[in-house]
Amino acid sequence: MSRVGHHKCAGDSRRGMRMWDTTTCPECGAPAEVEWRDVLESTDGPVEHAKVRCVRRHWFLLPVASLARPRAAAQASRSAARER
Repeated sequence: MSRVGHHKCAGDSRRGMRMWDTTTCPECGAPAEVEWRDVLESTDGPVEHAKVRCVRRHWFLLPVASLARPRAAAQASRSAARER
């Protein structure tokens, strides 16, 4: 695998606010932050990957296409809380 491009997701400063790229942990469902994204070469062409770390310190390197969307992740968290 070779790297095509890399950028950190250190937040976006807009009027003093920091916007973070968030998702849920693929293992435990806890809130997780995308630390960085990178495009890696594959046999099917370049694929964007992300390093994700959750509040419980799990971390993963996975294709961006498999990340949970923040809104869908929040709804899943609320549904799981109701089921308890």
